[in-house]
Amino acid sequence: LILSDEARKDVRKSLAGEVAKKIETLDYFQSSIKLSSKDVPATRFP
Repeated sequence: LILSDEARKDVRKSLAGEVAKKIETLDYFQSSIKLSSKDVPATRFP
């Protein structure tokens, strides 16, 4: 698959965006699990 430089930059940008979104989501889940695990038995989480 041969892409122009512009297309390559776009792909890289969208990949970086996806990764950033996933990291944000992970951070969000981790912090909410930490918060709720104080009140909720850990068995609720697989």
